Amino acid sequence: MAKLEGLHTGEYGVYSYLNCTDSDGVAPNLSGYDGTNQIKMISPSGHKSVTITLAWNSDGTDGKVKFKFASDDTMDVSGVWEAQLFFVTAAGDQDKRSYPFTIPVGKSVG
Repeated sequence: MAKLEGLHTGEYGVYSYLNCTDSDGVAPNLSGYDGTNQIKMISPSGHKSVTITLAWNSDGTDGKVKFKFASDDTMDVSGVWEAQLFFVTAAGDQDKRSYPFTIPVGKSVG
């Protein structure tokens, strides 16, 4: 299972970047998914979920996306969170989603 590293509790306002690839390591062209694309995350206990809208890091043709937390909706518990990406067309069709992946979240010291 893939994972995104380097996040800490309470972080917000800074972009995190993801490079999407298929099972062969090839970046898919995601530019056709011009609806509300999201990352959905579930806390280690399963009691909290966070959903954030994704943005393209460039134009979507290179499979690169970015997201950032708002101050009122952060990962507030350390531990291993589960996450998945969802890509939607403008017509509202959810055509593509990523494999689930993990996000180990460390405690913030400051």
